[in-house]
This record gives sequence, structure tokens and C-alpha cells, in this order.
Amino acid sequence: MSGIISDNVGRSSGLVKAAGGGGKVLQVVEGELTTEASSSATTYQAGGLTVDITPSATSSKVLVFTSFSGSASVNTEETSYTIYRDSTNLAAEGAGSETVLVTIGNPSNIIAPINMQALDSPSSTSALTYEVYYKSTGGDSVAYVNKDATLAKITVMEIGA
Repeated sequence: MSGIISDNVGRSSGLVKAAGGGGKVLQVVEGELTTEASSSATTYQAGGLTVDITPSATSSKVLVFTSFSGSASVNTEETSYTIYRDSTNLAAEGAGSETVLVTIGNPSNIIAPINMQALDSPSSTSALTYEVYYKSTGGDSVAYVNKDATLAKITVMEIGA
């Protein structure tokens, strides 16, 4: 066995011809947060973990990844996290992925790793801001983004159509 991959055309180089059409990564942009954000609000608040991207085509999709720590200060309450594009909650019904929302709760003061992903179809070539938003489910609890001020990241990739 030579280890050569073939695409049924018999290329002796072992290289496979690139697939046609879309699916190519056109650009990657990353944002970081090194401070802690906290709030006892029960409506979504901007968490400070943000990144800006300007898609090159209206047909492009934007793939969003987040990695940060979260926490809730009271064990009878929960903290919810989501991703917004500008003023649009990507977890809202009909706005994209319903799997973006992450909720943590008991026990109190646990520091949980939060990793969220979303595939967005913004249909825009204007500058867009993607940001982690968060809220507490009860007024007695404090919700946190980037608990203990570790390094939090948000990465966006423009995917060509």
C-alpha cells in the first residue's frame, strides 16, 4: 500500500482535487476578554466577550465559537448564556440555532466551562458584532462571564457559499 489518496482520476501526486462550490473559510477573526463581567439582571446583558467581522458576501455564513467560564452565585438560581449578532439573539426561535443557549445552576459558585457554537446566515456585507450575552434567572443570584478573569475567547469564521 502506497498511502496515496485517489479521486478516481488516477492522480499520481496523491493530491485530491478540492471540492467545488462553497464551504471555504474566507476569514477568521478572534476576540478575547481578560476581565470578569457580573450582573444580577434577569434580562440578557452584554458580557463583554465580543468580536467584529465584515462578511465579504451576503451569501456567506458565519460560524461562531465561544470558550469562557461561567458561574451563578446562588444555588437555587441559574445563569443562561447565548450569542447575539448585533441586537439579534441567535438562540431566539427562528433566528438560527436553538442550541446556542446554555444554562448552568446548582451548586452555587461552581465555575463551569462554557463552549457555545452557532451557524449564522446574516445576509450582510456590513460590519457585524457577535457577543456573549448572559442573565440570571433570579434577582438573588449574580451571573458571571469569565469568572475569575481567565482568558475567554470568541472566534468567528466566514464560510463562503
